[in-house]
Amino acid sequence: MSKEINYNLVPVNFMYCTNDNCLQQTNCLRKLATQTIPTNRLIINTLNPLAYPKDGIACSQFKENVLQKYALGITHLLDNMPHVLAIEIKTKLIAHFGKNMYYRMKRKERYITPKEQKDITKIFRSKNYTQEVVFDEYYNLFDWE
Repeated sequence: MSKEINYNLVPVNFMYCTNDNCLQQTNCLRKLATQTIPTNRLIINTLNPLAYPKDGIACSQFKENVLQKYALGITHLLDNMPHVLAIEIKTKLIAHFGKNMYYRMKRKERYITPKEQKDITKIFRSKNYTQEVVFDEYYNLFDWE
């Protein structure tokens, strides 16, 4: 699985690291992202070089560069169930995520994190829906939070 970064997905406020002496740099998302900053990006947020840990000490800002399975879209989530059940689940989803977030997920305006996918599945299970919860699309992405 490729660990290349799509720089368009890096949040504007992401904290980069320029520590070339870090023992964990080969597995750190902050270092990997630093290596992909385009030349037209003039200003970035970076960790304070004076606060880098001493050699051999683990960095408190280390962020593992592991891809996770994100979902995109919930347009057909409620299709194959009785209407009454679909309304109950939709109501619980809106109560959990808020109306704006629910509709942003539905319109594919934001990715659904692995934790949010579990939360959605839990809501379905709370209504005794036992079939697999399937989202519109899946992508392997980095966790930028």
